[in-house]
Amino acid sequence: MYDGKGVDEPPEVRPRKRSLPECLAICWTASIFYLCVIVVLILVGLGIAKIVIGASYIHECKLQTMIPIFLIISGLAPVFSGGGARRNKENKNTAATLCVSIGLFFNIGWTIAGSVWVYPTWNMIKKGSKLQCATNTTNTTTICKSCNDVVLNFAFAMVTVDWVVIGLVIIVITCWICATIRK
Repeated sequence: MYDGKGVDEPPEVRPRKRSLPECLAICWTASIFYLCVIVVLILVGLGIAKIVIGASYIHECKLQTMIPIFLIISGLAPVFSGGGARRNKENKNTAATLCVSIGLFFNIGWTIAGSVWVYPTWNMIKKGSKLQCATNTTNTTTICKSCNDVVLNFAFAMVTVDWVVIGLVIIVITCWICATIRK
């Protein structure tokens, strides 16, 4: 008991002893939080890298001109789909849910388009036909189309990463919906 003379600590100063399951739950929650922060920072960094590489090599992939454009838009799309939307506590079906849903469907469609552009070009390059040349019959000039290795390799990796992220997002949304239904 606290007598005010400093013999014992007041009850609000004494630390409360936590049980082992409670400590484990706190550690688990903190670990998940930090993991989410790290994943978000990595995805933001990849988005910035997509924009920079796509813009830097915009005219250096004549074999498939949409690859740099794919990188730029796939770097910008997450910012526009969910960056400015906020969820309102009173009304859970606000613009945030709509923006995120539209953004998710756009990203899935854009990743499909990126796959159509990147994977066949990657396959063509890996088979050895790095240049696609056409000869003009009127003045006998040869025009070759190629794709810079940096932009093509980066685009290939980013399409693959995008598919992994989309798969994980779908799994998380499915688990969230199942948890919501059970309540």
